[in-house]
Amino acid sequence: MNRFAELLDRLAYEPGRNNKLRLLTNYFRTVEDPDRGYALAAVTGFPVVFSADVPIALVSFLVITVLAVAIVAIPGHLASRVRPAISFQE
Repeated sequence: MNRFAELLDRLAYEPGRNNKLRLLTNYFRTVEDPDRGYALAAVTGFPVVFSADVPIALVSFLVITVLAVAIVAIPGHLASRVRPAISFQE
């Protein structure tokens, strides 16, 4: 779990979307089960069951898509809806 903590630290300070996706992809490629599943559940907020019936490419695509939305798109969308507290108009 130290590697997962390191991943979260690096994600928190990484400004670029593509770099975040690269970090996530590298993490999920190198970590073995069951730590991979625990990390996926922690990052996405729901448990994921890996089955032998589902091709690995499809699972990888879905994982990356869900993580991209959860980490990049949703916070950006919510931040864009917040009104500025300070106005520079006279």
